[in-house]
Amino acid sequence: LNALMGQVLLPAKPIPTTAVIGEIVYADHAEAVLYPKPGYSGGTKPFNVGIEDLGKYIVIDHSAPKTDEEKKPNPFQKVVIKYPLSICKHGIMFIDSPGLDDPTCHDTITKDYLPSADAIVYCMNSSMAFSAPDKAEIERLVALGYKSIIFVLTYFDVLQSNDESMGTQGADDARKHYTQILSKYTDLGASGIFFVGSLPALKAKKTGNQQL
Repeated sequence: LNALMGQVLLPAKPIPTTAVIGEIVYADHAEAVLYPKPGYSGGTKPFNVGIEDLGKYIVIDHSAPKTDEEKKPNPFQKVVIKYPLSICKHGIMFIDSPGLDDPTCHDTITKDYLPSADAIVYCMNSSMAFSAPDKAEIERLVALGYKSIIFVLTYFDVLQSNDESMGTQGADDARKHYTQILSKYTDLGASGIFFVGSLPALKAKKTGNQQL
């Protein structure tokens, strides 16, 4: 989503990071509106924040609470990011959600929001995809009526790099294995399953390879 917008606005880290739902909609000028939860000290009225300051409000706090204090939950329900993103011009809204692998229970925010989504892009790490929790959640999505789930397996370049150094073909084996398994969960079949990596994308930017 940051790549689509052309700048890093949404927090992205190796550990679970996103604490609230982010709705990205079209606007001629960029702005961000925070929606507080009931009980927020500043009141419940939505308010604007600097779009470059989102990381101050929507990131999971991984710090340990002080002695005799409970860890406070994030005080916001969601953030609406208005941005001149052409793909959203005709009513498309992108949702940036907390991950389902979050050990601090932010995944319930995503699970509660899911029934209101029109389409699901389900991301998994290529080296540990389709775990038992993944299987359970994917089956739940199917039960909710989602027939055209788009699966994105990330970090695929890590498997490819390992093959280059070891002389193996684990990446190709993984692609075939996961394609066979996941195609059963989407009526898009193999065309709805994507294996992506940031390193090939970076190289493609340097060489002008638009497809990659």
